[in-house]
Amino acid sequence: MLIRFELENWQSFRSRTEFSFVASRERQHSDRLPRLPKLDLRVLPVAAVYGANASGKSNLFRALGFARALIVDGTQTDARIRVEPFRLGRGTQDRPTRFRFEILADGIVYEFGFAVDATSVREEWLLEITSGSERPLYRRRGEAIEFGPSLSGDAFLEFAHRGTRDNQLFLTNAVSQKVDRFKPVYDWFRNGLVLVSPESTFGRMDLFVEEGSSRSQLMDEMLERLDTGIVHLEGEELDLDGMRVVAQHRHEDGSLARFEIASESAGTRRILDLLPAFLDLAGGDGSRVYVIDELDRSLHTLLTRRLLEMFLAASGPDTRGQLLFSTHDLLLMDQSLMRRDEMWVTERNGRGESTLIAFSDYKDVRYDKDIRKSYLQGRLGGVPRMWPTDVLPANED
Repeated sequence: MLIRFELENWQSFRSRTEFSFVASRERQHSDRLPRLPKLDLRVLPVAAVYGANASGKSNLFRALGFARALIVDGTQTDARIRVEPFRLGRGTQDRPTRFRFEILADGIVYEFGFAVDATSVREEWLLEITSGSERPLYRRRGEAIEFGPSLSGDAFLEFAHRGTRDNQLFLTNAVSQKVDRFKPVYDWFRNGLVLVSPESTFGRMDLFVEEGSSRSQLMDEMLERLDTGIVHLEGEELDLDGMRVVAQHRHEDGSLARFEIASESAGTRRILDLLPAFLDLAGGDGSRVYVIDELDRSLHTLLTRRLLEMFLAASGPDTRGQLLFSTHDLLLMDQSLMRRDEMWVTERNGRGESTLIAFSDYKDVRYDKDIRKSYLQGRLGGVPRMWPTDVLPANED
């Protein structure tokens, strides 16, 4: 699970900015909140990020993608770190970009963070967190590293540190050297954090086309419920390219007609991109965090809402799957569906700096209020600053 995420000096986020899945004190929809008894925390299963175009929503998504790639894929020898600091302020490109994560992995809460510039890791740390204390595992500053009491004196860790390049995270190198102590954190980023961009295609679809499997039957059932016209998905083996997925539709004579996925509508293809994520989340036994940029792209608003309702209906105190998404869909901005602390807004000021704030932080946003009107009136931020129509150029035709 993702508990908190913090970034600083990344793209349009100049100042330190925190996103949190920790639930506030409000009682609405409290029955579906996952609970972490060891930390006495209630954690949100979902969060929606609203905001005008160019306000920073996708930059938040890219930040998670950058951090995941640096941790999981690492860097090549002498390669530059592809960090993107804030570019519209004095000195910001010379300062490091910082990330901090608080996550639940294998039943333990960790804090992992790092600060990097284009050539090196300037700082890196890993802590274990309990309800009453923080136990440091290591802290790296420049070329030096200090291990916590439980790891101090471990000769192999010292060896792994000496073999860590300046442009490489110690966590990444240590796991590659078979240091199992840090593997739960690495595996959380590798397997537990799943990013779905607007251009993603058919993620994990191979799991849902195995003939006769329960997953295949569930996928077919959902495609019918969502009115796609598809009655069955089939995996077709190719000699050189592995497997491709084809869709079967019902012919008027009752037989099945096969269509390539490219022949389906943009909306149907987007459903195929997203359904594996939502079926995993709705299963209730997974622990992945799905981060979806532009959830509503090419989807009818009622269909998007139905997918979200399906996931939330399966959420509860013992579930661990989470969904973070960006959207412009105002039908989802509904307190009968989501809590105020589950709805966020990005805002960009005149200096090009993005901020991120939860609706629950606004004092005048009550639990029984239609917040869409306040949002569209600009009282919560996150709407475009447009020219009035009377100053637009006249049509000369």
